Amino acid sequence: MEKQKVTGRTCKSIVHLFKRIYSLRIKFTGILVLFLVAALQVFAQSNDHEVSGTVTEANGEPLIGVNVFVQGTTIGTTTNMDGDYFLSVPDSDVVLVYSYIGYRQQQIAVEGKDAIRLMLY
Repeated sequence: MEKQKVTGRTCKSIVHLFKRIYSLRIKFTGILVLFLVAALQVFAQSNDHEVSGTVTEANGEPLIGVNVFVQGTTIGTTTNMDGDYFLSVPDSDVVLVYSYIGYRQQQIAVEGKDAIRLMLY
């Protein structure tokens, strides 16, 4: 079996290869850290509580365009053609405010409920 000579050029190539591998390892670690931070953000935001419901008149007819919002915030929505609404609230212990022209404004505490049906007078 014949021994191979290690030249200066071969040593430089090996050093360059190790530097390249180390550089890729640093890049991979950086990408992994960014991915983990993004995943944590998604999980942190997923603590929202989903609330849905229907708003009707006293006679049971759905009210279209009722403003439904979280008290003290800009988070809100309006009811659709069937009087239904869907809202993602930051906490399950918030108060929802329901307002519609010609009707008395009402405030309802969510208190962990997933669905709130309401009649406006």
